Amino acid sequence: MFDIKTCEVIVAIEKTGNLTKAAQMLGYTQPGISNIVRSLEEALGFPLFYRAHQGVSLTPEAQLLLPEIKAVLAGVKSLEQTVDSINGIKVGSLSVGSYSSTSMHYLSKWIEH
Repeated sequence: MFDIKTCEVIVAIEKTGNLTKAAQMLGYTQPGISNIVRSLEEALGFPLFYRAHQGVSLTPEAQLLLPEIKAVLAGVKSLEQTVDSINGIKVGSLSVGSYSSTSMHYLSKWIEH
């Protein structure tokens, strides 16, 4: 029923409010995302999203599930970081603030290297 891929799909749809944008974000096709959601909704027995012309939004049931889904994804990320740490790989995230002109001209070149 739930797997990591499905959890990522639900969070991406919630974040973007759009199936097509969520599909692009995850590297799927829009029909592929729709099939994942439809299969999960059938397995659960209730809808996860309200679909409208202007986008999608979470049903109350999905809003109840979302914190648990995010916790699962955070747990998986933590597990992966622990495994990387055991293997001697230093991982984490870095946030950098800069002016847009600096980002466009310099930062992207520095990050490539």
